[in-house]
Amino acid sequence: MFFFTAVLAMILSAGDVRAVLAPQIYLSDLDTGGNTYKAGAAITGSVRVKNYESSYRGDLSFQFQLLAKAIDGVPRQIIDQKTSQEKFELAADADVVKFFNYALPANLPGGDVIFRVQLITGRGEEINWIDAPLAIGGEGIFLELNNARIIKNGEALSNAAGVYYDSGETVNIQFDVKNNTDLIGIVFPRVITYKRNPSAEAVGTFDFDGITINSNSARTLNYELPKLTAPETYSSEVRLYDSKTKLPVSNALFFRWIISGINAKILYVDADKSDYSAGETAQINIAYTGPADNELSGDKAVITTMIVDEKGDIAGRSSQDISLGSGEITMEVDLSKNVVGAKVETEISNVSGMLDEYDFNLSPGEVDSHGEESLPIIEQRKFSEDAMAVIFVAIAAFLAFLVAVNFFIRKKSLNKN
Repeated sequence: MFFFTAVLAMILSAGDVRAVLAPQIYLSDLDTGGNTYKAGAAITGSVRVKNYESSYRGDLSFQFQLLAKAIDGVPRQIIDQKTSQEKFELAADADVVKFFNYALPANLPGGDVIFRVQLITGRGEEINWIDAPLAIGGEGIFLELNNARIIKNGEALSNAAGVYYDSGETVNIQFDVKNNTDLIGIVFPRVITYKRNPSAEAVGTFDFDGITINSNSARTLNYELPKLTAPETYSSEVRLYDSKTKLPVSNALFFRWIISGINAKILYVDADKSDYSAGETAQINIAYTGPADNELSGDKAVITTMIVDEKGDIAGRSSQDISLGSGEITMEVDLSKNVVGAKVETEISNVSGMLDEYDFNLSPGEVDSHGEESLPIIEQRKFSEDAMAVIFVAIAAFLAFLVAVNFFIRKKSLNKN
């Protein structure tokens, strides 16, 4: 088990703006239902989630990764990455077991891999993770991508460092591909670009022309990423897909690059609870970050948060001035009416307009803070059908047994007479 609490950023300003720390939520007791799987199989497992915060956490989900090529115990290659569509909430001090389903890709390399379950926020920010080793039976063609770099002004730069560009400037990437199989790879590269990180909002998907990778060979590939203009930190995922099946047949590479300019991002938001009475004051914690270029930090901005009731009416609003950078604040929102299942809306703006906005809903009433949560509906249905089948078979076998016993008793009785 591996616990991780990331310090996202530190700031030196005083006042009620604090350093941004990942929420204190930990994962333990990861159960994958086994440690040997074939490509294309499904992992149905569970993991315990413990919230050590005194606040109510909403808009959470799991991200699943397959990792390989460990160096000094640290995986260096992402074979697959998927984000669960299920959202959930955690009450203060909640300690629950969550069930999940993850489908392995149909094309995988054989060997030992790491299966990672990450807890992420609705903005794609990683909170914590836990790993389990798996042995995978490979199947189909699988191509290895490595040696990723960004090429700028003829110089090869790290794909992960964050290279700065002006709005609309071309981003050139380069990487190597190896085919260590006896099969010919007829594939196409797909790039998916995300805001800030690969768990967040995707801003575009683009498929490049198809290529052929001969068996037991290697090639170097060069591409221009689709142009973007909005100031932001971007992460572009590149992966190869089979031209016929449209399924992924390689590991993923990620290229981090930045369009310089004034921008801001809300990282996460939490509330002290989900329901309020008129006259109460809600405590809303907000973590945010400013421009990636520190030279552009310090501009004035305003954070506004609103509590909206189930009818869509604003029950309370509060605003606070900040300096664009990285920080965390607690805002008090006075409620003018009862709210059952709050919707929390937050935005950052400056003189030029809206820089970012984020909202999420909380369920009415307190969520279950301890114990096991139910399987997804599809799993419940499967369990119920299987269970009923077993019951019917057992009943039939028992009745057959009674008939047989009765038959032998009667036969014995007749023989005596």
